[in-house]
Amino acid sequence: MLDYGKVNGEGWQFIYRVLQRDLNKRLSE
Repeated sequence: MLDYGKVNGEGWQFIYRVLQRDLNKRLSE
């Protein structure tokens, strides 16, 4: 089982930041 608190905490913030950076890179091209 996934530790949902951990996923919604630091893990999710990390994933979101990476996706946001990738999205910004595509938009600026």
